[in-house]
Formats: sequence, C-alpha cells, structure tokens
Amino acid sequence: MCGFTGWFESDGVVDAAALVRMRDAIAHRGPDDAGLELLDQGRAGLAFRRLSILDLSPAGHQPMASADGTRWIIFNGEVYNFAEIRAELEANGEAFRSGTDTEVILRAYERWGEQCLQRFIGMFALLIWDGNRRRLFAARDRLGIKPLFWNLERGRLLLSSELRAIMAAPGFEPVLDGGALLHFFERGYVNAPATALANVRSLEPGHFLTWSPGDAEPRIERYWSSLDAVGAGAPGRSVEALEEELADLLASSVRYRLISDVPLGAFLSGGLDSSLVVALMREAGASEVKTFTIGFEDAAHDEADAARAIAQHLGTTHTELKATEAEALAVAARLPDLLDEPFADASFIPTWLVCHLTRQHVTVALSGDGGDELFHGYDTYRSIQRYERALRLPLAARRLAAPLGALAGAKGRRASGALALGDAPDFADAMWPFFARGRAQELLRSHPKPLPDAAWRTRLRSMRRLSAAERLSLHDIHRYLPGDILTKVDRASMATSLEARVPILDHRVVEFAVGVPPEQKLHAGRGKLLLRRVLRRHVPDALVDRPKHGFSVPLGRWLRGPLAPLVERYLGDEALAAQDLLAPGAVREELAGFGRGEVEPGNVWALLVFQMWMTRHGLAQGARIA
Repeated sequence: MCGFTGWFESDGVVDAAALVRMRDAIAHRGPDDAGLELLDQGRAGLAFRRLSILDLSPAGHQPMASADGTRWIIFNGEVYNFAEIRAELEANGEAFRSGTDTEVILRAYERWGEQCLQRFIGMFALLIWDGNRRRLFAARDRLGIKPLFWNLERGRLLLSSELRAIMAAPGFEPVLDGGALLHFFERGYVNAPATALANVRSLEPGHFLTWSPGDAEPRIERYWSSLDAVGAGAPGRSVEALEEELADLLASSVRYRLISDVPLGAFLSGGLDSSLVVALMREAGASEVKTFTIGFEDAAHDEADAARAIAQHLGTTHTELKATEAEALAVAARLPDLLDEPFADASFIPTWLVCHLTRQHVTVALSGDGGDELFHGYDTYRSIQRYERALRLPLAARRLAAPLGALAGAKGRRASGALALGDAPDFADAMWPFFARGRAQELLRSHPKPLPDAAWRTRLRSMRRLSAAERLSLHDIHRYLPGDILTKVDRASMATSLEARVPILDHRVVEFAVGVPPEQKLHAGRGKLLLRRVLRRHVPDALVDRPKHGFSVPLGRWLRGPLAPLVERYLGDEALAAQDLLAPGAVREELAGFGRGEVEPGNVWALLVFQMWMTRHGLAQGARIA
C-alpha cells in the first residue's frame, strides 16, 4: 500500500524538486521508502512513497523498471493473485528479479497490454510509462478501493493518489466545481469523475486512462462494471446452492488477502460482515488472528461488547480501545488535514480511531465493508420495497399525488417528494439525510447546476425489469461505496499508514451478488440472507441475529456541546461575512432550525466540514468557481 505522483510534460520538463514536494505531501501513505525517476529527457517524472507489505527488500523499490529499462511502473494497492499470473508468465519464459506483485503487473502489461486488467484480483491504482511508445497507461481497480486523481492543463498532466499532491504542484490554481459542491451538500461526498475542483478529475472505478504528450485530453475507457453481471446468474438455483457458492468465493477472497510479509489483523465491530471475515480468516488457517475494536463511553454508540463476544468465540487475540470523547473531538478538529476533499460522513472519526489503534499492532487489516450494499443490509432496501408499486406508476401520476405526503409528517413529505423525482436511485438520493437539491442550491450563492448523469446511471435507468431494491443496490455499488465508504476507509487507514483490505468487495463476489435474485438477499424483512447462512457455519445463532448497529457518533450532542465553539468559529456571523461562497442567510436558517430541533445534525456537520476545508485551503474567499 503506497502513494504516488506522476508528472508529464508535452513541451517543458519536470521540476524535480517540486515533484518531491508533491510526493511528500502524501508521505503518510508510504513512510518506509521513497523513490523518484525522471524519464523521457526530463519530460516525465514518477515519484513514489512506499508502505512495504510484500518483498520488504530493496527489490520492491518503486518506481520499478522493466528488464530492458524502457517501461516504468508506480503502483498503489495489491494484486492478490500475482503468484498465479507470475507462474503463467514464467511458463512462457519470463524471469523475475523480485517477489513483488508490482513486477508481475508490469510484465503482465508488457505481454497483454490493457487486457492485463482483466486478470487481476485486487485493489489498485497504477501508472505505467511506456518509453517505447511515449505513452502513459493508468488504471483504477473495479470497485474504486484505491483512488486516482488527475489534472491536465497547459500540456502538463499530473496524477496522484490524493488531491493534496496535485494542489501542491507549482502553478496549480484551484477552480471550484459548483456542481460537485452541490452534490456534496446533497450526499455528503463527491463522486468520480468529479472532485470538489473543476480542474481535477477522479478516474472512475473500473476505468483506465491513456495519454501521450501533445494529446489535448486523455483517452478514458471502462473495462469493468457490476452492471455487466446483472442477470448472469443461473435462475432457479436453491438457496443452499447459492450459499455454497458464496462460501467458496468468500473463503478464496479471504485467503488471497492473507498474503503479507508484515503483521496482519482485522477490524471487528461485532456486526455480521466483520464477524464473517474474521471467521474465514480462522478457517483459512491463520495461526493467530488479531482483531481490533473501538468502543465509546456513550452506550448508544458502543459495539465493544458484541465484538468481544465474537472474538471470544473465534479465539482471536483481541484489542479494544474505549475511546474518550476528547479523543474523538480531537479527530474532528483535524478533519481538514486528514481529508483533502469535503467529506461529511461523521463515521470517519471512529474509523480513523480504529485504524490508529490497529496500526500500533499490525500493518495490514481486513475490513468487512461491502456486505450491506451487495446483499441488501440497509434499512433503505426494506423501506424501498414499500414504495415498489408506487415507483412503477407513471411519473406524472406520482407527481400529482405528491402533495398528499404533507399529511404524513416530515418523513412522508420527504418520501412523496422523492417519489415525484423518478426512478429508485432518484428516490434513494432524495431520502438521503443531507440537504434536498433545492435547499442545497440555496446554500451556495452561485446556485450551480447539478452534475450530469454518469454513464452507469443512464444505463441503470434503462434496466426497468429489475426490482427497486436491485436498482438501489447497483446504485450504491457505483455511487455510495466508492464515494463514501471506500473513500472513508482509504483516507482513514492511509492517514495512519495502515493497509486496509476488503475481501467482501472481491469483484468475483460482487459479480455473484448482483446475479442473485432479490428474494435470496432480502427475506422475511431481513437483509443479507446468504451472508447470515454462511456465518452460521462458524458462530451460534445468538451471535448472528443481532440488530444492526451503525458505526456512528453522537453528532447532535457534540454540535450543541463541545463542538459548538468550532461551529461558531467557522459558521458564525464573522466567519460567514469573511467568505463569499455560502449564502449567510441560508446558513443561519439551518443553524436556527438545528437549535429548534427541526434540522438534522448532519446538515450542520456538512456545513461545518465544508467551511473548515475551504478555510484550510484558502478557498473561502475569492476562489474561482465553474
């Protein structure tokens, strides 16, 4: 697990000292080693920070060259099946100098070109400079577990693992993206290909990019999508057969993710998904499984007891931290430095705390993320079933009926308004607990237009034969997972120099899940039917059938109490007068509504983290906006 930065010029040359500064802006991603290479007569620069996981020797140093020195790679992540790919290449006469997956990726590219991506099982962002063709090849893994940002202006292409490295480039002038900021206030995060900056893009999951000096724009192509696997499963299979296949897939996925030359453990919340990952680690024969849990003084937000029960049953070496409120609030104050984009999911705070705890003991940790989105675990999937018939009605009829929702209180008004928008994904967006679109536009003085629909969303709209829950799941796989969950885990883990692996999001498991009939996921009002059945092979029912418990914090109480000075500092009258992006009147209305208990804490939190980020990067006043 690492971080990298690439700099490529069409006409000029790379400023090596500046590239080092950009690289070291993300030193937290790789504290063990640093590398730099200038190529193509100084017109191409590759810079790398290494967190050593496989082959700890100098042979794993990056940037790494091909045998003839004409191709170079920098790579963040892991390709878990590299041993099998290496064996295939060796059978064709290839010889290797290291025990790394990095070298296997480079050799695979040399043999199969862009099609090498289809062979990889893993999480990755990679960049290969092909000196023979003077061509850049960059790619991001199928689910978007690892990030990759790029900027192309005035013939200079910059790429990096984090936005902050590009912002540190000489001559870079940030331009805010109004549509992306609108998306942030509606959702709490920004989805690829957009970023908070109009002149920096994020490569979408399952896509690759190619560019040669002089090209006005990079060529970007999709090589994978979960939508391609819809309907691929054989119909009419029994739940027992599906359970068996899923158990085999998950076992394979976990075994792959135990490959490491450094100490390894797992996050354990006590929930179904992380419990299953830990159980499969034990089944895979790990001699010692180290597990880590964060507990809180507030019992309503504490999962430590459930995690302890699972750890005791599975016989793990368990470490638990009872985090104090002061520790959590200290993380909140550091958010602008820990996150280089606006991000309003407050569960980042406990995620960072558990990563910080875990890193004191191991370098790699397995996580249970992905089960809810793949197997209908959220309450949203159950609630959308209640609106299934309504969503099948013509849009005009739903819009005529929308005013009736006012009779059902605030929740009814939100649901009826959501039904009047369109398809299941639109409904889910409107039910999300941040700002409605009209209100989000009122918050921003520029009243920006929404971002255009991504290609996957347009394609999803056409898949009318799917149930609302199935469309919602695909929507979450493409939007919520990479935009929120995986961004949170990547930034929190890498901020502590910890590698986090997500076995449930092995693409083979994802392809299986989207082909499973919805009644085999959401059954008798409960989600994750198949995951529950697999977990029951390892732990008793009493430890499986627990109520779902989110990874949350007492945000409302914090904002009214210990975080109130921070709210005043960034959202008070003086602060609002010193910035020119947010509409002061609209912000004051939100704060007043929160004080009366009429506005959700998440709205105030989104405003606070946004203003903290803007202030940290000097964008609160005078910034350009597109």
